Amino acid sequence: MRTYCDMNAFEVSNLTKIYKLYSSPKDRLKEIITRGKHHHDFYALNGVSFNVEKGQTIGIIGQNGSGKSTLLQIVCGVLRPTSGSVRVNGRIAALLELGAGFNPEFTGRENVYMNGALMGFSRKEMDRRFPEIEAFAEIGEFIDQPVKTYSSGMFVRLAFSSAVNIEPEILVVDEALSVGDMFFQQRCISRMESFRAEGKTILLVTHDINLVKSICDKVILMDNGRVLESGDPEYVTEQYMMLTRRKQTEHAASVFRVNRKSSGDASGAKIQFGSEAGEILNVSILNRELKETAVFLSGDTLVLSVQARFDPRVKTPRIAFMLRDQRAYGVYGTDTIRLGLQIKLDENHQATVFFSLSPFLTPGTYSFAVRLEEYWTPKVNMLLDKQAGVGIFQVIENKAKFAGVVDLGAQAYQDLNRVVRESA
Repeated sequence: MRTYCDMNAFEVSNLTKIYKLYSSPKDRLKEIITRGKHHHDFYALNGVSFNVEKGQTIGIIGQNGSGKSTLLQIVCGVLRPTSGSVRVNGRIAALLELGAGFNPEFTGRENVYMNGALMGFSRKEMDRRFPEIEAFAEIGEFIDQPVKTYSSGMFVRLAFSSAVNIEPEILVVDEALSVGDMFFQQRCISRMESFRAEGKTILLVTHDINLVKSICDKVILMDNGRVLESGDPEYVTEQYMMLTRRKQTEHAASVFRVNRKSSGDASGAKIQFGSEAGEILNVSILNRELKETAVFLSGDTLVLSVQARFDPRVKTPRIAFMLRDQRAYGVYGTDTIRLGLQIKLDENHQATVFFSLSPFLTPGTYSFAVRLEEYWTPKVNMLLDKQAGVGIFQVIENKAKFAGVVDLGAQAYQDLNRVVRESA
């Protein structure tokens, strides 16, 4: 018989959640009438088990669709599992998907009092707590307006303030802070740090790897409804980045493949775009020790490895890349022609090019867009193949003192002559 441990805030045992998926509405009707099976099972969760000790801060990461939100909804009692069990020891305050728990027709004030009543607080007790909730939320006169008129940022301000000011023993947050502004996010993180210092338990779903590393004691990586990794934040987050990069590379290979169109070369023979004329075979990111990795410190040596195949009729093959930030803005790009490298193909018409960089980047997520081209003139090239969103990596620490995206090597002087001397 399973024994519940009082030292644990959560005990999740063999949790499974199955949804029935139908190809069309008529299949659902057929199943009701004939009692035969006309659906297929989708496992949102499949045998998930883990324990969370009291006072721990646990991060749950994974790509969209991995089962993170479903797990939190079951833990908070919003959903019922198909099988398995969840034992909770403590009062929970939860911020799940935007809109959960608040009535859009009620005002912010009415929702705060209703939420408090559901948590077991009296009207008198909520009267005492409300000023602090209102002050933290900072939504002004909107506190007495219907929640349906709120922006997403206003909603999360009130929801977070309401959750953390009812003295929960367990705080559950599902990506809610991503819609707040930077200043409010910092206040929320500061409040969660206070929770940690008070020995309270936090369960956090987020895509912010730096946040996970800074406040979590343990990280759980989920994929396809299962726990893929669990343990040390440094190790698990790197596995997450490797998994993300691999999946993005596979996706890019199919989605970003250039349409196979014909174009004539100088001799009149036709060269096909895509896999006929040039094909990106592999993109990987290596560190200084030439080991594949996905996590770097700002300023660390990074090697972009591109393996490609070119049609032998391509006279001047070129490989180009653009480094992009998480908003897909171009940060830096170059190519083999600009760098003076003449690509030589082996007997299989393949080549691997290694681009060595030492990017002083601000912490965040970055990726590469890679292109294969036939170079004709500085302004005229034939695109052969391209992949975007590949070679994803994370910068986790800023060793240089700068703001923005990239270090431009600024210096400060009060002597103008020194500026002239040192820039000469």
